[in-house]
Amino acid sequence: MMQLDLNGVWRLYAVPHAAVRGWDDVPATEAALAAHGVRPIPGTVPGSFEDDLMREGLLPDLYRGKNVLEAQRLENRHLYYVRTFSWDGGDAALRFDGIDTVAEIFLNGRRIGETDNMFIPHTLEAAGLRRGENELLVHVLPAMIAARSRRVEPYATPAQPYNYASLPLRKAAHMYGWDIFPRIVSGGLWRGVSIAETPPEEIEALYLYTQTADEKRARLALYYRVRVAGDFIQDYTLRVTGRAGAQSFTHEARLWHTEGTLVFDVASPQRWWPLGMGEPTLYDVTADLLCGGECAASRETKLGIRTVRLERSEVIEDDGAGQFCFYVNDEPVAVRGTNWVPLDALHGRDAARLPMATALLADSGCNMIRIWGGGVYESDALYDFCDAHGILVWQDFMMGCAAYPQTDALAASLREEAEAVIARLRQHPSLALWAGDNECDSAIAQWSAAGRDPGGNRLTRQVLPDAVRRLDPVRPYLPSSPYLSPRAWAEKKSSPEDHLWGPRDEFKGPYYTGAKAIFASETGYHGCPNPSSLARFLSPEALFPWEHNEEWLAHASCMEPREGAQYAYRIPLMARQVKALFGEVPDDLAHFAAASQISQSEAMKFFLERFRGAKWRRTGIIWWNLLDGWPQFSDAVVDYYGGRKLAYYTLRASQNPVLVMLGEEAEGAHPILAVNDTREAVRLTYRIADVDSGETVAEGEASLGANAPAAALGRVTAAGQRCLVITWEAGGRRGRSHYLTGRAPYRLADAIRWMRALGYDFDGLE
Repeated sequence: MMQLDLNGVWRLYAVPHAAVRGWDDVPATEAALAAHGVRPIPGTVPGSFEDDLMREGLLPDLYRGKNVLEAQRLENRHLYYVRTFSWDGGDAALRFDGIDTVAEIFLNGRRIGETDNMFIPHTLEAAGLRRGENELLVHVLPAMIAARSRRVEPYATPAQPYNYASLPLRKAAHMYGWDIFPRIVSGGLWRGVSIAETPPEEIEALYLYTQTADEKRARLALYYRVRVAGDFIQDYTLRVTGRAGAQSFTHEARLWHTEGTLVFDVASPQRWWPLGMGEPTLYDVTADLLCGGECAASRETKLGIRTVRLERSEVIEDDGAGQFCFYVNDEPVAVRGTNWVPLDALHGRDAARLPMATALLADSGCNMIRIWGGGVYESDALYDFCDAHGILVWQDFMMGCAAYPQTDALAASLREEAEAVIARLRQHPSLALWAGDNECDSAIAQWSAAGRDPGGNRLTRQVLPDAVRRLDPVRPYLPSSPYLSPRAWAEKKSSPEDHLWGPRDEFKGPYYTGAKAIFASETGYHGCPNPSSLARFLSPEALFPWEHNEEWLAHASCMEPREGAQYAYRIPLMARQVKALFGEVPDDLAHFAAASQISQSEAMKFFLERFRGAKWRRTGIIWWNLLDGWPQFSDAVVDYYGGRKLAYYTLRASQNPVLVMLGEEAEGAHPILAVNDTREAVRLTYRIADVDSGETVAEGEASLGANAPAAALGRVTAAGQRCLVITWEAGGRRGRSHYLTGRAPYRLADAIRWMRALGYDFDGLE
């Protein structure tokens, strides 16, 4: 069957709305555009039009200095993407993997379709396609103009002031400005475009999933939808074969309808396990549609045989009891994870940045990522990576931090989106949870004086759970993160899963130490990027000081870089966190960055170990976050350019499946704790020593049960401010971490000396 990749260089016409509004016609061809006197530039597909303007020298580098503010003057641009191609096949369909966002598509001057959702692929019949040369024109409307015709309603209160136009459109919310992303209300063909002949017979849908499984037997269900040319469906059979190493299975059944579900058993299955709990075994699966013994169509996929469930309570009871725990293959999983934000503010760059991001993820020791609801549904390549590496995926639907309109139009658009996304992602064994949104329950119930019951949000209580129930019936669904259940709302009780941000003050302060959450799906702490990275996005004269610095504010995603503006608090916040740990704020860049990174490192390490040290009382933490999506000051532990902050290394050490750590001082001593997240009992040897003197302060051996709660191994006497290095060996694997005794403020010189003794260094320091 003929198919053609239409990616590459197109011709792009970027026209202000005022000019288009004055035209008498709707340009359906390039000739019509030329008649209006507009000229094209090369436009890259996949891509974003801002990148094209920068490439042509028509726009400065948006990621440098305060240039990002210039993107706000481009929010009125109509984008016309045009290319010609030759076709020598038959009837075909055009596939757009991602159009950002509202668009109309013309083929040879004929309007063949329209789109208004950035998140999902769009397949259109190529009506009017002809043999030989064809012209394809895609008109992308400016999102800010298109949003004016969509209703927002009083229900949509509160939202961030910059983000109201995002609510009625299915477009990445971060693009309108966020505390971790700049305002670049972009547009373009951000994922690939192709055209392919329509085959007469095809396996249109294939979903092979696990109903039950143990070490002896798995019961699988195969949902199929086929298109056939023959009159009699009884002439067709469907055969599915799977292989993982030396093991294989085959099942074949006669068809009685073009859709249905086949159920069959696999003996002695090799099951898929999360990282550190076993092998993430994947079966290579082929489905063949047979007619008269001949193969009419085939489809290949991967299968991970595993079950997943989430056991949760509605609230945390007054005595602290509550539950929020993932189970894979009926084994509880202690989650060590990171939030996954968009790879780039300009999504045409996403694919190029994915290899760096997945390499960091593989190295970090995370066993779960949470794909945050202010971004996009990621490419298949990320989910394939997580499948292969045993990394669970918590998948938000794309809504965040607002009360979204309850209109029929938005509900219908979201339903279509959910159906497309669920069908695309449900085959992945790494996918562990569908979550309705990010913090929308909190926005509805808690962020305004007129707090309302979030249970009335039909988008997350009706539209989305209905789609999950119909299309992916074996996966858990959580209405929001954090979710305010009927009991939590009525009784004003805490949810077992929460986002721990609070006042962002001293990380051992009462907010963090008193938090009741069973599972923290967000928490973080600021850390300054490396000075060498700052030099790549700040002007030389703006590198320091941090105070009254408009470029620093712009790269804290402040859309109006002035004191008192939205998000302007984030730079002083970073300085206050430094002062909380060291009693002062350094007055040179190298020491400021080092102090900030030590502050972030110790905070993130404390958050993680607080949860791991209370294993099964607390069941998981998904810290914020791994990698920046543009050059900025943030909580990420790796900056946009790949510069690793100190917290990256300390978190990686503390995410070892077997960990020895010190708890907080009580009665003059620190408890020694050890935790084993693997499914094998291990014999542990450990040593704790003073970094400065090398003196051993504790050592010993212990046996740790499989996937057991943290065990108390002894105590270390507290003796002022010092750094202790903790080393251990278990199951043939070694680990190393550290702990700072005493209380803040510490001397920065001591902290730098300790970190260097541990093998860490700081960019820009002699």
